[in-house]
Amino acid sequence: MASDPQARMTYDSLFKTNHPPSDAQRVEIAASLRVLEAEYKNLSDDDPGPYESLPIESDEHDPGYQVPSSRTPEVLAAIHRHRALLSCVRDIPPEIWQKVYAIILLEHSEAGWKLSRHSALQTLCSVSRQWRDAATTQKSFWTVFPPTVARGNAGQIPRHECLDLYLERSEPLPFSFTYASRGYFLQANRQVFPQPGAPVHPFPQNLLRASTRWNRITVCLLLPEIQNLLCIQGHIPNLKAVKLAFGISEAVQGTMPQINGLFSTAPSLRHFAVETVCIPHEIVAPVFELPWSQIKFFISSSRREPYFYSLVCHQATLTRLHIDSLEFPPQRRSDIPAGQGILFTLSHLTHFSLRVTPGWGYMYLILDILMRLRAPALEELRIFGAGHRNTIVVVVQATLVAILSTSMSKLKRLTLDGKSALIGPTIMHLLPHLEKLDIGTPELNDFEHYCTMLSAHAPAPPNGVVQLTGSCSTTLPRLSSLLLRTVYSCSDHPATLPSTRPREDVTPSEPEWAAAMKTLIALRTYAIPEEIATVVVPLREIHFIDCNKSDGFLKDWLEQLYSLYDALELSRLPSGITRISPNIVEELRDGLTKMWLWSEASSIPRKDLAGSTAHWDQQAIMDTLIRKIEVLDLSTLDSRPLAMRGIFFFLSDLAASEDGAILQDDLYNLQKRVRTLYDKWTPFLSRDMQWSPFRWCYVNQYHLRLKYAGLEAPSTIQELIESPAVDD
Repeated sequence: MASDPQARMTYDSLFKTNHPPSDAQRVEIAASLRVLEAEYKNLSDDDPGPYESLPIESDEHDPGYQVPSSRTPEVLAAIHRHRALLSCVRDIPPEIWQKVYAIILLEHSEAGWKLSRHSALQTLCSVSRQWRDAATTQKSFWTVFPPTVARGNAGQIPRHECLDLYLERSEPLPFSFTYASRGYFLQANRQVFPQPGAPVHPFPQNLLRASTRWNRITVCLLLPEIQNLLCIQGHIPNLKAVKLAFGISEAVQGTMPQINGLFSTAPSLRHFAVETVCIPHEIVAPVFELPWSQIKFFISSSRREPYFYSLVCHQATLTRLHIDSLEFPPQRRSDIPAGQGILFTLSHLTHFSLRVTPGWGYMYLILDILMRLRAPALEELRIFGAGHRNTIVVVVQATLVAILSTSMSKLKRLTLDGKSALIGPTIMHLLPHLEKLDIGTPELNDFEHYCTMLSAHAPAPPNGVVQLTGSCSTTLPRLSSLLLRTVYSCSDHPATLPSTRPREDVTPSEPEWAAAMKTLIALRTYAIPEEIATVVVPLREIHFIDCNKSDGFLKDWLEQLYSLYDALELSRLPSGITRISPNIVEELRDGLTKMWLWSEASSIPRKDLAGSTAHWDQQAIMDTLIRKIEVLDLSTLDSRPLAMRGIFFFLSDLAASEDGAILQDDLYNLQKRVRTLYDKWTPFLSRDMQWSPFRWCYVNQYHLRLKYAGLEAPSTIQELIESPAVDD
């Protein structure tokens, strides 16, 4: 019985511990619940019905209303407690909830540490005590702190109390965090710097005191502020990954030399990234002393590269190396051991990325280091900035040959600035296992070279080049992916210098360019000679990426691709099917993009939109657009350009959307009409897919992918309707 003090104590303990009741307790609780429900029924004139219908409030102005008994709220509260004790949710072990939370939090932790992950975790903790207990007892959930960014007078986000909470709940596990100082935040957002002498937010002291538990950190500071971290030296035993970014303030006084040794005695340090490219030449930037014998991943972005010589001379055990610099200072040449016979071997290096500005600094780098560099395990090589000046083409090619000669059986991915470093067949014969090639888009006068370079039927190898057995008549036999970019130096790296290429060089005559491109594609797909077809992998996909991202260049780029589409597809269209106008395609794409953006942004309740002028204007615009789409007859048109430009993606996403209030209306029936359109158009896309071995897929506004599937293996609808993604 609920009135039994001993029973109440038992129930209270169950609530405090969130443990499920035993079988005997269940019988007792159920019996007490029946008594309480009968008592509540007697206290109320109206039948409360099932539990869901139990009245919480009554209308006091109702003529039939009677003041409830003073015991009614107490009985009702007891019914709630008893039913909660019998809930099946209490039988789910905390470990199951923790696995569910881990999946949810994983969705919010891509590409770094984000505030959304913090919000998701706090939301889970606020649902119920059982959920909160399950989350708070799993210490690993609290080891990724929300970003700490100082924002002017608003203080820090999150507050110090929040950091204390994370520190307490994660103890004693190592934790990760992101910190950006107020000055760095203002500089990054191009706002006015605080006046000299203005108070700034110091580095959080609670984080400094817990430096022995640091695991992975991202710290963005103004240059003088790095001195605040001096206390951590020798107290970071668990630190595995560091990313530092520096800004420069107007009142910089230089830095203390002691900071260079901050991470020299970090026994667990494996990943290190430092960005000093924003610091001008006249300011001395810190050069950290690192334990090279244990570093596996290193990134440096600077105006004058201070690390490359040291890590090569120490023959560090790196697996990934990324150097992005405007200059390699010639004066450091004296630090390099003399002698032509000395080689620098990075035996574990699998990924090497180098960006430099052509000039004397680069020439010294090549002569001193790269020509003597050996990387026998290299799988991916990226060289940027070397394709702009013909004066160093020969040196670049010799450098590549020197590097690749020790990794001919390993290299699978190669990225270069354009074609200049690939002149001649020498390098092609050193890459029998290359799977992915990323280079510049060919211009009209470059196609002869590109065809020679990429043809599966190889010319005779040059003297001194060793061919693998069984591949003497092929080049790049494993190549399956080709990326063509309209602007050099844009792959994965921010361009350090603006492009100086004239626009007329970027946009050749579309029909001639398309015809030459069709020939190039054929050489690696359906036109591979039969005698080598069994040892050559067809080129499965070609990525066309426009790195300019401006309206004028985008228009030229699309004209090229539409012209190539016509060259590949027009001859394959069945009788009665005609080409759809690119102007219509682009008009529909622009309209559907606006609809999609409006729908994504329209998460506020419908009642808050009622009467809004902007709301009705948007719906009227969408109604006009859908009317244009509805009159489009795809029975006589080739529908693939619609998929090529993402129209099917936007339609499918709008049709599946349940949250967009902008589509939920009673006047135009937008949601229903969009779904009808998608269902109506999908069969036509399925029909048109059968006509060609090529599939044009939309990745994003500036990135299209051409897949070669072959008629015997048609792609699915879903392969054509792809969501927007970041460039590879």
